[in-house]
Amino acid sequence: MWIAAGTDPVGNYFGGHDFHVIVFDEKQLLNHRTFSIKTDYEHPENEFEFDKGNQTIIIRTPLGLVQKYDVTTDQVTDLR
Repeated sequence: MWIAAGTDPVGNYFGGHDFHVIVFDEKQLLNHRTFSIKTDYEHPENEFEFDKGNQTIIIRTPLGLVQKYDVTTDQVTDLR
């Protein structure tokens, strides 16, 4: 399983940017999720981070929420 993740440079409706997470294997696309992330040009490391050996991604939204996305189960959990 592989993960491709990246930010769309065009702003979105929520005042942030779209953050795409694509999960795939050698045969097919498994999941594609789009999140709205808080844009922080001075501290881009605060927008998202990988955790648990890249199994989960912690995402900070423009609305002040922190979400955890588990790429193996395709589940999102609100942390705050």
